[in-house]
Amino acid sequence: MFNKQRLHKLTLVTQIYNILLRILSGSFFIIILIFFQDPDLKTMLIFLGIFIALSSILFVVEVIKYYRTHYWIEGNRLVLQTGLFVIKEKDIQISRIQSIDTSEDIVHRLLKVTKVTVNTPGQGLSLDALSVSQYKALSDYLNQLKTALNKKDVDSLPEDELSAENTEFTQTSQENIPEETGLFQLSIGEIVKMTILNGAIFRGFFIFLIGFNFITDLPLDDFFTEVESVFISASIIILFASILVGMILLYTIGIIASIIKNYGYKVTLSEEYLNIKKGLLETQSQTIPLKNIQTIEEKRNWIMNFFGYTTFSLGLTSDSSQKDNDNKTEVKEDGQVILFPIIKSKQLKPLVKQCFPNYVLAPVETVVPTRSIRRFIQFPVLFWLIVATAASMLLWTYAWIIGLFIIVFYGFFGYRSYKLTGYHLSDSEVSIQTPTLFALRKTYVPKNRILNLEVKQNPFLKKANLAKASFNTAHGMTSKTFKLRFIEEKDAFIIFEWFKNGGAD
Repeated sequence: MFNKQRLHKLTLVTQIYNILLRILSGSFFIIILIFFQDPDLKTMLIFLGIFIALSSILFVVEVIKYYRTHYWIEGNRLVLQTGLFVIKEKDIQISRIQSIDTSEDIVHRLLKVTKVTVNTPGQGLSLDALSVSQYKALSDYLNQLKTALNKKDVDSLPEDELSAENTEFTQTSQENIPEETGLFQLSIGEIVKMTILNGAIFRGFFIFLIGFNFITDLPLDDFFTEVESVFISASIIILFASILVGMILLYTIGIIASIIKNYGYKVTLSEEYLNIKKGLLETQSQTIPLKNIQTIEEKRNWIMNFFGYTTFSLGLTSDSSQKDNDNKTEVKEDGQVILFPIIKSKQLKPLVKQCFPNYVLAPVETVVPTRSIRRFIQFPVLFWLIVATAASMLLWTYAWIIGLFIIVFYGFFGYRSYKLTGYHLSDSEVSIQTPTLFALRKTYVPKNRILNLEVKQNPFLKKANLAKASFNTAHGMTSKTFKLRFIEEKDAFIIFEWFKNGGAD
C-alpha cells in the first residue's frame, strides 16, 4: 500500500458521465431554444458535432489526468499526485485523519466503485473512483496506521519504522475492526412524515393565503362592469384552484426528492464514530468523530411539537471548508449536521444517552422575569411600525395591513421568547432553551467546549437588574454564539461564576 497506486480504470467511465452531465446541463436552454424553433437537419448536425467535439476534448483531458494521477502513503502522509500540464501534490497527515467518507452516484453504483474522501481538520483529499476492495484495503490500512502512529511520538520515530518495508499494519484483523451498533433507521413512511412535518407545507399555505387575500381584496368593482366582475370572480376561482394544485404538485415532487435523498437512512455507532448512510440514486456514507462534537441540539417546530416529534443535530468543529474538501456531506458551513431528522421525543433520550453517556441532558428552567416582556417586543414592533408607515406613505396605501400583521406576529414571538427562554447548569454542562420564529431549540453544551462567556449590561438593564449572557463554542470553521437575553442579573452572574470556576479545560 505504500507504493504508488492509480485510481480504478472505471474512473474514466465516471468522468465521461460527469462530462456529459456538465455539457447537457450547461446547454439545456440552448437545446430548448433550438427545439422550439423547429430546427432543420443541418442545425441539428452542427449542434451534434459541437457536442461530440467538446465531449471528446474534455474526455482526452480526463484520460491524461487519469494516467498522471497517483496516490500513495509516505511516512505519516497520504499523498495525492495529479495534474494536466503541471503535476501537483496534495497530502494529509495520517495521524490527523478524522473520517473516511464515501459517496456513490448512480454510475458508481452500477460500476460497483466508490468515491472516497479522507477528512482532516485542515483539508480533505478525494479519490474518484476506487473499487470496493481498494477502498476497504485503504480504509483499514489508514485506520490501523493512524492508531499506531497516535500511540507513539511520530517525530521521534526512526525513518525505517515508517518506511515501505514496514508491513506491521498491512494485515487487517477482524478483532481490530470496531463493531457497529445500529441506532436509528428511517422507513419510507417516516421520510414522508418528516417532509410533511418540517413546516414547508405550512409556510407555503400561509403565503398562499396572504396572496389570495390580497387578490380578493383589490377594489376591482370600481373599474369593471357587473358582467366583467362575474368573469373576474371566475378567474379568481380558477387562479385559486391552479395555485392549490401547483402547491400539491410541488410538495409531491418535494416528497419524492426527499425519499430519493434519504432512502435507507441509517445511523450506526462504533467505538469512536457515528456513521450516517443514506441515498437511493446517490448513496453517501458520512463518518462523524465523537471527539469533534461540540454541542448537541433538539429542535422542533410547532407542527412537530403537536405530534410529539423532534429533530436532533450535532454541532461539529472543523478547520476546513466543505467546498475545499469536495465532500458531499450534510455538514453545513456553521458545523451543524442533522443526526436524527425526525424522531419521537420520548425515544430520543435513551438514544442520546447511548451515544453520549457523558451528557447530563437536564431539563431547563425558564428564568425570564415578567418585567422583560416589553424588551422582547418593543424594538421589533417599533422597527416594523416605521417600515409599514413609510411603505404606506411612499409605495402602497394598504401596506399598513401587512405591517400590522407582522407587528402582531413579532409581538407573539416576543411573548414566546419571554415564556420559553431558559437554562440549567450542571457541574459539566449547560442546557439552553431559546425559541425561534417557527420552532423551539434546546442545546446542550459541555463546559469544556465553551471558548468564552460574556455578561453585558447597559445602564437601562442595570437599573432594572437585568443582563444578557452569551458564550461561544467552536462550530465549523469559526464559532457559534448562544445568548440568554433579558434574564435576571443574578442568573447572569451565576452562569459567569460557573464558567469562571473551570469553564475551559
